[in-house]
This record gives sequence, C-alpha cells and structure tokens, in this order.
Amino acid sequence: QGAGDLALVLFYQWWHETDGMPAFATWIEGRFPSGDGSNGVDGELHLNLTQTWAPGFRGHLEGFVKTANGISGDGDEENIRDFQWGAGPGVDFDLSDQTIAVVNYLNAASEEYGSSNTQVLELGLAHELAPQQHVKFAFDINLDHDDGAADFAAKVQWSIEW
Repeated sequence: QGAGDLALVLFYQWWHETDGMPAFATWIEGRFPSGDGSNGVDGELHLNLTQTWAPGFRGHLEGFVKTANGISGDGDEENIRDFQWGAGPGVDFDLSDQTIAVVNYLNAASEEYGSSNTQVLELGLAHELAPQQHVKFAFDINLDHDDGAADFAAKVQWSIEW
C-alpha cells in the first residue's frame, strides 16, 4: 500500500565550496498521492551544508521541515503530525569516479503525535549510470527500536537530472 506515490524534487546549489566556506544547497520535495490508499500532498524543504575534509571525503549537515497533509498507504491519518522536522550529520567517500559510499545520521520528529523522535542511521551507495543518471541504494537502521517503526528499511532510487 502506498507504493507508487510520485515525488517531485527541485534542487539548487546556492554556492560552491571554497577554502573558508562549505557548499550550500536547498531542495524542495512534493509527494503526490498516486498509490493505493494514499491522499493529500506533502511538502518538504531541505537545507544542506557540505565541506570537503580530505580528498574524496566530505562531511554534511542537513536539516528539513515538512508539512504532512496526507498519508501514504494505510497510515493513521488522525494521528499524523502536521509539521515535522529533522536534522543530522553525514559523511560520504568517493569509492571511484562513479560511486560514493554514504553514512548519515538523522534525528527527526515522529510522524505521529504521541510518539518519540526517531533516530535513524542510513548506509548507502550512489552510482552514476550515465551522465545525469544515478542509481542509489540505502539501508535505514532505526536506532530506537520503537514499536511503531520498522527496525530496518531498504531503499532503491533511480534519478535523472537535467
């Protein structure tokens, strides 16, 4: 249930990294209900700082805010937290010219009222298939082992940029 929801992401890098200043980028994301049992349109605003620490090794700090106006699949619409947020650090390392490994930590508001914040560790790879085409694989590990959330999740994403 919920499979097939569509998302549109618009990304913009405001400035590139310099010796004294990290790169800064923002993106907005909209989730449009098209899956079984989905409704409402959700919007997210992400802010990201990235700084190179050593050749091929970068650190990140990301934060986001989200308006949750619907559900994906069979969630409990009455208990959905209307405003959600999250922030956390991450690192990535160039394995080759086409592949990077990523480790991210996220502390985020729970999706439902009455639940505690969630802490997630994400481990992933991103590989360039062709210019402006990437495939991304990631595993999320729920560090809280909260009864309301899965302990593990797997993600696959294919992206086209223009």
